[in-house]
Amino acid sequence: MKRNLFCAILFLSCAFSAGAQTETPTAPISWERYKISDMQISVVLPKMPTFIGFQDICSETEKRSYYAYADQAVYEFVITAKSKTKIPAYCNVKKNFSDSIFTERLSVVRADQNTNVETSLFENGRQVYKFENKFATRWIISDLKNNRWIELAINRRENLKAEDEKFLYSLDFLSFEGKEIGEGSKTTLGDVKVEIETAIPEQNKIAVTDSFRIIGKPRASYTDSARRANVQGSVLLKVTMLSNGSVGSVTPLKELPNGLTEQAIAAARKLVFLPKRVNGVPVTVIVTFDYGFSIY
Repeated sequence: MKRNLFCAILFLSCAFSAGAQTETPTAPISWERYKISDMQISVVLPKMPTFIGFQDICSETEKRSYYAYADQAVYEFVITAKSKTKIPAYCNVKKNFSDSIFTERLSVVRADQNTNVETSLFENGRQVYKFENKFATRWIISDLKNNRWIELAINRRENLKAEDEKFLYSLDFLSFEGKEIGEGSKTTLGDVKVEIETAIPEQNKIAVTDSFRIIGKPRASYTDSARRANVQGSVLLKVTMLSNGSVGSVTPLKELPNGLTEQAIAAARKLVFLPKRVNGVPVTVIVTFDYGFSIY
């Protein structure tokens, strides 16, 4: 009897531990070099990043985005390159990779109302465009001779310091060193330690609130079984966005069959954001997200 009770307690303890790790994934801030072997490129990041990939099947261009949260800042590493996958013959409109796509990207960034300072420089023989404002610094680095360009960005709160030089100057185009990113972390890794949520305004003073900012939101993948069953619609999720920059509990409010609810939950766990703040202190919030699925 005692042995059975001990086993039950041990099981519950392990289950609780596993659940807690799932709901509050964290990692210490430890700046290390991470690499993408098939691109022969590496960069220094504070944690294992999440990976968000995107490719239009009728386009030669693929985009790989990597995000790491640390100390109220999001470090963004993006590679946009010519895909090795051929465009299917059935595509009515085919978009080839070219210099004009790079020019279009620069135009989009320049049109951003928050962008206020642009400078151009050369680093290691490559043209670099630097865009900076009080919320972010973004470098767009041309490597079109190798059919790609790189973006490094630091997204932060106004006037909040971040590890700009440690990150921005760490990019190595001919590197085989570092930890392999691969598919990255399955969920956004928050900080191990954050300030205690004591964002209580002083007497007779109004609280100063900074709303959360979404930096990266992956799309939920369509499953083959859902496509065969012609399942369409949306999944509605209640997501806890923790003060430490990670995603907590994810609760379905509206579900879809054929694995689509699970795909939406997996996408939600890789949300990248700057937490809401009250009087400068990060706080936890619960937000509702809608993930749509349609066959087209």
